[in-house]
Amino acid sequence: MHFVLLSDTAALLLLVWAAIVLAKQTRRPFLNDPVKLPMVVFLFFSIFYYTLLFSKWILSSEIVDRLKNTAEVLIPIWWGFIFYGIMQKLSNLELVNNKRRYQLVVNNISEVIVKLDNRYRICFATPSFCWTFGKTESELIGARFSSIIQVGQGHPGLETVLLEHVKQTPFSAYHETLVNTQHGLRWFAWHATRLRKTTKMINDVLLVGRDITEKKAAEESLKESDARHRQFIENQPVGMFRTSVEGDGQFVMVNSALVKLLNYPSTESLLATPVVNIYPYLEARKQLLSKLFNKEKISGLEIEGKKHDGSPLFMRMALQLVRDSHGNACHIDGTIEDITARKQAALALKKSEALYRRAQQIAGLGHWEIIYGMDHGTWSEEMYRIFGLDKEHFNGPLESFLDHVHPDDRKTVAETVANTFENYSELNLIHRIVLPNGKTKHIHVIAHFELDENLHPIRCIGTCQDVTQLKEAEIDKEKTERKFLQAQKLEAIGTLAGGIAHDFNNILTSIIGFTQLAINELPHDSPIKRKLDVVLQSGIRARDLVTNILSFSRKTEQEFKPIQVRIIIKEVIKLLRASIPANIEIRQDLASQCPRVLADPVQIHQIVMNLCTNAYQAIGKKGGIITISLKEVEVGPNDLQPDLDITPGTYVLLEVSDTGHGMDAATLEKIFDPYFTTKKRGEGTGLGLSVVHGIVKKHRGYITTHSEPDHGSAFHVFLPGMAPEGVSDEITAVAPIVGGTEHIVVVDDEEPIAIYLTELLTGLGYRITTFTGSNEALHFFISHSHDFDVLITDMNMPAMCGDELAERVLSLNPNIPIIICTGFSDNLDEKDAEKIGIKAYLRKPITERELATCIRDVLNHHTAGI
Repeated sequence: MHFVLLSDTAALLLLVWAAIVLAKQTRRPFLNDPVKLPMVVFLFFSIFYYTLLFSKWILSSEIVDRLKNTAEVLIPIWWGFIFYGIMQKLSNLELVNNKRRYQLVVNNISEVIVKLDNRYRICFATPSFCWTFGKTESELIGARFSSIIQVGQGHPGLETVLLEHVKQTPFSAYHETLVNTQHGLRWFAWHATRLRKTTKMINDVLLVGRDITEKKAAEESLKESDARHRQFIENQPVGMFRTSVEGDGQFVMVNSALVKLLNYPSTESLLATPVVNIYPYLEARKQLLSKLFNKEKISGLEIEGKKHDGSPLFMRMALQLVRDSHGNACHIDGTIEDITARKQAALALKKSEALYRRAQQIAGLGHWEIIYGMDHGTWSEEMYRIFGLDKEHFNGPLESFLDHVHPDDRKTVAETVANTFENYSELNLIHRIVLPNGKTKHIHVIAHFELDENLHPIRCIGTCQDVTQLKEAEIDKEKTERKFLQAQKLEAIGTLAGGIAHDFNNILTSIIGFTQLAINELPHDSPIKRKLDVVLQSGIRARDLVTNILSFSRKTEQEFKPIQVRIIIKEVIKLLRASIPANIEIRQDLASQCPRVLADPVQIHQIVMNLCTNAYQAIGKKGGIITISLKEVEVGPNDLQPDLDITPGTYVLLEVSDTGHGMDAATLEKIFDPYFTTKKRGEGTGLGLSVVHGIVKKHRGYITTHSEPDHGSAFHVFLPGMAPEGVSDEITAVAPIVGGTEHIVVVDDEEPIAIYLTELLTGLGYRITTFTGSNEALHFFISHSHDFDVLITDMNMPAMCGDELAERVLSLNPNIPIIICTGFSDNLDEKDAEKIGIKAYLRKPITERELATCIRDVLNHHTAGI
């Protein structure tokens, strides 16, 4: 039992010893091999197990007794030696295998390895070292390292750099140098490691060299590439940068163009500046980053930034988000172009274009372009405004342009445009266009062709100006000129009328006067009297005509009074019926309750007579109908016409229509012009309707006309009506002519008139003294200034005019009543006559009643002391 315990103890000691032996194995091949380690452990315990079994067998035999004193120790030791031997054998086999593998690695390794002793002599060199430097192993062993390794010119020796470094530090040394090999100069990277070290020297140094020539070349190439790339970046005219993403951003790389662009003093100062500082406000970069993260790339972004000094800067940026291998945003690469000048130029151009467009709009001027051979043209904005067209629905085809031309101008415009495109000539044309809303405009088109060097057309460019206002001004000017010409004509008429009125009225005075004298001498029922009545009426009409001519030419003033137009129309109809052909029917529709009109009855008579005369002349010999109507009308604000100067109110409408040949539009525009007539030479003066127009205007009325060829004409005269005053419209009975016995002196250079006045006044009971010369009359007055009661004198006389004679007579006898008669005078009117002291002013021709009434009024006023 004690022996068993001893055996177990010995086995345990053997196990411990085996563990110690295994632990002291420097290489420990089995311990380092995960496959063989379990096998060794299994073998160890198997030997241990069988040793125990063998010990028990010995103890159970007789041998135990003989070996009782030694078995307890020798048997376990013996088995321990057996186990150790087996383990040692296995280790040697593994060592041989490792050495073989090591030799294989050494023979095939690309790095050059050499071991040096303390004198820097080669103790070991790999085949790669021998091959690199062209030496055999025998030539290298014992040779000094510096004799084999020849460094490049300018490079320090390896002994100086590496080995001295190894002496000073326990760490490995590293050095790159250019060495001379059998293949030429090559770059090598050397690692020096000390192997054993005593107190004072290094026994062994292991050098490992790696050929880095290709790497060095690649590094140089990369360095050159980086330099070229950097130079490329530096040479760019635009600013280039790389920034970080986080926070306010930091510049990582910038080129000099960006430094200059942002006006920073140096690259370093810009690199130290947060990226957010170049933006006008803090949120600008955040908004830009948000957009960049969504799109990854932004090009052509134009924003406003600021320089180092805070001045504004317009930038055009291109940004690219850079991500790492994990997809995380790490950098932002970008470029910045200074577009301040371009932006300012663009703003100036925009301002100039706006000013140009405004100027075009003010001037109503648009421009257009047509490429030769193409139907469509390009229009400016003002062109669309001029034509009143929508840009989205009209792109300027030539045919569509012609569709907007006024129908009356379209043929002329088409022919002119065709000629321009055929001959490449200049176009200068004013015509009308019709807008979509129906309004008409006048435009002035100027265009010319641009030709190439071979005189082939390239394009046609032109301008279009809205000259409506100018054209209307020209039309107004033409109207003004026509009015001026009309005024000149009227002035000529007035001059002519004034020149002949005196003589003509003197003639009429004789005709009317002697006709009245003849009528007075005939029986009431005499047929000659009826004929003379017609002569008398014609003379009076001739007198009225002269008066109207003078009135039309503003040579005389009219006397307006309330009249009934209906009565005058009836008188005119009586006269017309006796003078117009029987095949012309006169129809009348005269309202009996029309308001009275404040007018000159003679001129109203002239209106009706001229319109009716014009009507039957338009009907001619074929016969027809003249319709005369009169009624009251109310003209309201909605009835006003823009081309007529009229106010709302009550009007008396006189309408004269006929069934004659009618008039076209061109004739209607001129019918009221003086001297305009459609009649042949000698058949009309062209004054009838112009006189009517002038009279109507003076009565604050207006006249319109409607006519169509072959459908007759109608004239509408509107005269302002008066409020009713309860005055009877009936004609009062004619009072008898009253004469007298006073002494009257008559002075007139026209002998027939002097004779007429003498007989007329003598027949009325007056005593008459007649003179045909003013000088003779003055001599009579000098000697007989108080021998007569009334002086009747003509105005225009050869030696002395009537006003001068009156002044001299009044100087002799201030109380003498004087009546002055004149056919026409520019030198004396009623006001001037009154200032002189003349009591009455009569216009020739003078009727019997007018003269008799005037004499009695003057004498009665004189007698009454007025």
